[in-house]
Amino acid sequence: MKLPAALAAVTALLLTTTVLPVAAAPNAGVGLSINPLFPEPVTVGATNLPGSLGFSNSPTTFGVGPVTTSDIRLFPSCKDAAAACNQPDPGVIALTSPGIGEPGSLCAGVTFIISLVDPATGEYSFTPPTPIVLPPPGTPGPVSCIIDFTFSVLKAPTADANPGQTGLQTRQFATINGTAIKLATGATIFGSGAGTSITSVLRATPSIPTTATPTAVPGATIGDTATVTGVATGGPIPTGTVAFAAFGPDDAQCTGPAVPGSTASVALSGGALGPPPTASAATTGFVPTAAGTYRWVATYSGDANYVGVTSACNALNEASVVSKLTPGLTTNAAAAPPGGAALGQPISDTATLTAPAGVLQPTGTVVFTLFGPGDATCAGTAVFTSAAVPVSGAGTYASGPFTPPTAGTYLWRAAYSGDANFNAVTTPCGDANETSLLNRTTPTLTTILIATAPANLGTPIHDTATIGGLVAPTTPGTITFNFYGPGNTTCSGTPIFVSVVPVNTGNGVYQSQDFTPTATGTSPVVAVYSGNVNNGPVTTSCNDANESVVITRPVAGLTTNATAIAPLGQPISDTATLTAPPAPTVQPTGTITFTLFGPNDATCSTAAVFTSAAV
Repeated sequence: MKLPAALAAVTALLLTTTVLPVAAAPNAGVGLSINPLFPEPVTVGATNLPGSLGFSNSPTTFGVGPVTTSDIRLFPSCKDAAAACNQPDPGVIALTSPGIGEPGSLCAGVTFIISLVDPATGEYSFTPPTPIVLPPPGTPGPVSCIIDFTFSVLKAPTADANPGQTGLQTRQFATINGTAIKLATGATIFGSGAGTSITSVLRATPSIPTTATPTAVPGATIGDTATVTGVATGGPIPTGTVAFAAFGPDDAQCTGPAVPGSTASVALSGGALGPPPTASAATTGFVPTAAGTYRWVATYSGDANYVGVTSACNALNEASVVSKLTPGLTTNAAAAPPGGAALGQPISDTATLTAPAGVLQPTGTVVFTLFGPGDATCAGTAVFTSAAVPVSGAGTYASGPFTPPTAGTYLWRAAYSGDANFNAVTTPCGDANETSLLNRTTPTLTTILIATAPANLGTPIHDTATIGGLVAPTTPGTITFNFYGPGNTTCSGTPIFVSVVPVNTGNGVYQSQDFTPTATGTSPVVAVYSGNVNNGPVTTSCNDANESVVITRPVAGLTTNATAIAPLGQPISDTATLTAPPAPTVQPTGTITFTLFGPNDATCSTAAVFTSAAV
């Protein structure tokens, strides 16, 4: 057999061939030798390995002619072969048919049919198309027939053919029988031979692909499945156990202790012959109590045919990523629309944190922030930030009170910090139920119109307004006094006089500028408070009590001085002196008419005797 140089060298060192004595027979005188040659060592599951079986004639008596044979047998695996394959170990090695005569040998190119004669013993026969004739030694040319074949190693030997050598060995036992003609007498004589060799059978190394639960959340069960994959088709199904262990979370090198509850030793089951032969095992799983990446390691125990193997940390499909849970976060602010709350009243927010049912509960904190007023996108600086409220499981948490100094619409946001098992969550700006409306107050406004008595034309008048109930009273605002003309009972149209007074000292009395009427009649006044960010506007009504004044004409002074005594026939006259009211703002106009009565008409009841008009 032609073997690779390295294998041939090993074989030369380890191969032992024994030629057993030929049993005595009539006219015995022919000895046959046969040598099984197998590579050393071999591994379970190996296929298409090269083997050979060589045999030749070794006559013991001169004058014996060639030997004819077609009875060639081989037991590929035996424990003991002192005289025969007394303890066969079938099923270890399987030969492949056909066998071909090796080039350069006596049977070069001859095809031998290889047949399994007896499955119980593993005996094979090699049958040539015609008997092989073996010439005596020394004959020119090839004298040995070498049959090359291939074989597979199906399993490890059940019995050790050489306990003194490390590992398990199996023995090959071959026999040959033939006949010859003794030249001196022409008698037919018989011959036989046997040979052995020993081969070490090594356990194969299986692969152990695994598949872990790829993703999960805390509280859900994760596990691992291992498939122990044997070697070539037809090889033995792996048996034994697989030990599983999970490391982590975040033990990226699997150097720490396994996670409690993750370890399990599971017997392989469900074996199949393949191709290739496989058996599998799966954990019952465990429930992780923390998020992170768990890395599984599976260790196969090995058996008679396979060595133990362990999957690598971070092997493909051996990570279970346990993602954090996302809790629910709903909020409910105090003083939500439509009613709102009065300015000066404290407002607050509550957040309800929910989590899936299970053994895990959220921890961490909740922080409340308040934006506004007028910050509809929560983009500005928060006007209030609560202290971090500790979280001890699903439930409702409160922000604590805050009293805004300014009226308007405020927007709350609640932020859960998250923890090792739960993601952080923040409610959006403008979320439902997250608005607190602080309404402006409605102050009181009373007025009294003051005029110097009597309220004569030309006399200055003014109005006073008393405002109360202001919140943050120093916030700027104004009171506008609108004076309407005489007879404007509906206070419509344009006022004849307007006085604007700043309100910047809080609740109290504010006075308009003086107004001097230029026409008589009833003049109403309306006062309007402008309002500000914290206080709503307020207006007095037209014709409110004390908010109208009757403007009258002033009475001028008139004194006269007539001619006291005059002779009859001499003209007489009168003079009149007209004086204005005190501190007049207008001067009298019109005419003065003089009338004269008498004589002796003391009551001026008769017709006037003289009338004179003077401008």
